[in-house]
Amino acid sequence: MQPFVEQPQFLLEPKSSFIIENRPVKLECKAIRTRQIFFNCDNKWVPEHEHTKSTETNDKGVITIITSIDITTEQLDSQLDSNGYKCFCQAWSATGGTLKSRTATIEIAYLDKIFEWEPLRTDSVISKSAELRCRPPSGNPYPKVRYVI
Repeated sequence: MQPFVEQPQFLLEPKSSFIIENRPVKLECKAIRTRQIFFNCDNKWVPEHEHTKSTETNDKGVITIITSIDITTEQLDSQLDSNGYKCFCQAWSATGGTLKSRTATIEIAYLDKIFEWEPLRTDSVISKSAELRCRPPSGNPYPKVRYVI
């Protein structure tokens, strides 16, 4: 007879995100039926002292483990490849069950200052259509263009 192995269950998994202007991104995992949660980024386990851990207990006595880490621009600069900086968390239960979260991708956001095609002045007659052509500067994520009249 096989021993019962309780599997952790994630209530919150890390989300892909962009780092903006050197502000760190917080990745967070929440799980029940677990004793511990650790993060793995770019195929390396994040040291335990870099994790922030807490617990919550609901009115039914179910304990939720919450673990988070902060990702900084410096971490991405030193290890970033063309596919971004990838992180997941893994939870372990008291009975040996394990569960891996989805993988989040962290990228540095940027916006170049020069438009590829700047919008040009256009004259139009009332109630007639006019074409305003524009190609935004390169950026990550790809910039959206809106016209304000």
